[in-house]
Amino acid sequence: MAMRPKTQRMILKSLNLALTFFLELAMLAALAYAGFQIASPLKFVVGIGAPLLAILIWGRFLAPKSPSRLTGSAYLIAKFTLFGIATVETSRLNPPALAPAQSPAALRPASPPRT
Repeated sequence: MAMRPKTQRMILKSLNLALTFFLELAMLAALAYAGFQIASPLKFVVGIGAPLLAILIWGRFLAPKSPSRLTGSAYLIAKFTLFGIATVETSRLNPPALAPAQSPAALRPASPPRT
C-alpha cells in the first residue's frame, strides 16, 4: 500500500524539522565545549556566554515566529555564520573528525589534534 504524496511530504517535513533542531542543539554544545576549552581564566564566561549569544541571535533573527526574522540571503548568511563559527571552533579541538559532522559544509579542513 503506497502512501499519499501529502503524507510523504508531512513525514519528510517532520524529519527535516527534527534534524534541524538536533543540529541547532549540536551547534550550541559545540560553542559551549569550545568556550570551556580555551586557556584563559575567562573560559567559564566564554563557555556559557557563546551559546547564550547564539541563542539570543537565533531567537531574535532566525526563529520562525520572531517579529524581526531575517529573510532571503540575510537569513542564510546569519545561519551559515553561526554554524560556521561552531564548525571552525570544533575543528580546532580534539577530535577534529567531529567538525564535518557539525556542518554539512565545513569552512576549512580539520586541523591535526593539538599536542
